[in-house]
Amino acid sequence: MKLDLNKIYICIIVVLLIGLIFQRISLINTTNKYDIEVEKLTQKNDSLLADIAKTNTKISSLNSMISTYKSEIEQSKLQLNNLKIIADKNKQKYNEARTRINALSNRALVSEFTKTFGSR
Repeated sequence: MKLDLNKIYICIIVVLLIGLIFQRISLINTTNKYDIEVEKLTQKNDSLLADIAKTNTKISSLNSMISTYKSEIEQSKLQLNNLKIIADKNKQKYNEARTRINALSNRALVSEFTKTFGSR
């Protein structure tokens, strides 16, 4: 009976050792899976960083265009302001001439017309 007990102990020890070996192998495989996953995530992170860099370049380009357009808008505003001043002066001259002509009698109007355009 003693011999059988020793065989049983040896079998139990062998089974435990085999279990430990399989546990180590599965742990190594799991570590490899995590390493692969980490590598994938690193590649994805690098890709995202490249996309961010491209986007930042586009943003810089658009900001430059905005500055250019703002400058052009300011120049256009100045030109429009100058044209408004000229238009206001011309309107004032027109109103003065119209008021003066409306105040003339028919005879004075004919005389003014003849002086301006002369007789042909």
